[in-house]
Amino acid sequence: MPTVQARTLRRASAIMGGTQALAAKLGVVPLKLQDWIEGSALPPNRVFLMAVDIVVAHDAVRPNPPNNPGSGNSPADKGEQR
Repeated sequence: MPTVQARTLRRASAIMGGTQALAAKLGVVPLKLQDWIEGSALPPNRVFLMAVDIVVAHDAVRPNPPNNPGSGNSPADKGEQR
């Protein structure tokens, strides 16, 4: 199972439009970022926290889609059966 750091970096990469853009934003070498995303090494705390900031900022301005499980709006969250 991927670490929380790897999952967060992968999500931040998707938000930023790819590993090249995220690496530039974080000020790191893209190959090193790829190692962290793959989980073969842990990123420095500074890098991880910057990635968390990217994800949180993105989620704060973008509400959950209506049928996203866990959003409170999906049929499963409302106790409805499909």
